[in-house]
Amino acid sequence: MAEKFILSSCVWELTLACCFSCKYCGSSGGRARKDELSTGECVDVARQLHELGCRRVSLIGGEVFMRRDWEAIVKALTSRGIKTCIITNGWLFSRENIRALKNTGIESVAVSLDSPRQVHDRYRQKGSFARAVKAIRELSENQIPVTVISTLNHENTKMLPKFYDFLKRLPIRAWQLQACSPMGNAAISGVDHRFDFVGVLRFVREQAPKSPFPIYAADN
Repeated sequence: MAEKFILSSCVWELTLACCFSCKYCGSSGGRARKDELSTGECVDVARQLHELGCRRVSLIGGEVFMRRDWEAIVKALTSRGIKTCIITNGWLFSRENIRALKNTGIESVAVSLDSPRQVHDRYRQKGSFARAVKAIRELSENQIPVTVISTLNHENTKMLPKFYDFLKRLPIRAWQLQACSPMGNAAISGVDHRFDFVGVLRFVREQAPKSPFPIYAADN
C-alpha cells in the first residue's frame, strides 16, 4: 500500500493586488487577478488545508493587506490550529491592522527589506525602506514576532555585511536570504539576478553562529 502523503506546509499566493511594482517581483504583482478566490472560497481552502494535515501556511501576494478580508482568511487558518505567517512589503501598516493581527493569533509577520535605503527604494518604491523599518518596529512593540526577508541580486549581495550591521539594531527574530529569479518583472526590468552564491553561503556560515538572530539561506 502506498504511503499517504501528509501536507506539512504551504505558501499561498492570496492575491496579485499590490501597492508596489518591484523590479524583481516574480509574480508581476500590481492588479488583482480577475478570478481571485472569494472570501468564502478562501475559508473553504483553509478547511481543506486543515483536512490535508497542513500545519503551517505562509500568505504572500501581491500584498496580502490589499485584500479587505485578509483578517477573516487568517482566522480561518489559525482557528484550525494552522500556524500562519504573512509576508508583506510593510507599506500598509496601521494601528487598526496591528490590532487585527493580534486578534488573529498570527504566528509572525515577515517584512521584505533587501538592502540599505537607497538601493532598496530604487528596486521597490521611494520611501519603502523607511515604511518597512517603521512596520518592523511597530510590530515588535506590539509583541508580534517579525522577521526580515531579503531578495538578493548582483548589486545588494555586495552590501550584505553593511546591511547585516544595520539589521542587528532592529528587533527581528530571523533573517531569510533568497535569490531573485529571472521571472515576472525581474525578466523584463533589467535586474541583474546573477551573484556569487558560494560567497553568500560563506557569509551565512560565518555569521550565523554568532548572530543575534537566525540567518537562513532559503529556497526562493
